[in-house]
Amino acid sequence: MRVPKAKLRKATTAASHYEGGKAAYTLTSKLAVLIFSTEELAQSRGQGIRDAKKGDIRPVLDHDKLDVLKEYVNTWCQKNGKGKMEDKFFNDAVTERISYSRKLMKKIQKK
Repeated sequence: MRVPKAKLRKATTAASHYEGGKAAYTLTSKLAVLIFSTEELAQSRGQGIRDAKKGDIRPVLDHDKLDVLKEYVNTWCQKNGKGKMEDKFFNDAVTERISYSRKLMKKIQKK
C-alpha cells in the first residue's frame, strides 16, 4: 500500500499540531482518504466492529488496510511523543470519514 509522500507529509504535519488523541484522530482522518476511495468509504458499513443489522449487505472495510493504518498511526504517535493511541480516536476518525464520504457521494449524485 503506497501513499504519496507529499500527502503523507501534509497529514503528519497537521497531526503534529495536536496532542494525544486529537493527533491520532487527525492523522487517521487524513490518511483514511488516501488509503480508501470515497466510494469505498461511502458504500461500506465501517470497520465491522458490530454485527450487521438484518438486511445490511454492505461490505466492511478491508481489515488488512485498517490494521496497517492503525499500526502506522500508533507508531507515529509514540515516535512523536503524542502517547499511545486509544482505539476510540481511531474508530471515531474512521466513522467520521465514512459519514463525510456518504455526504460527498450524495452531492455528486444530485448533479
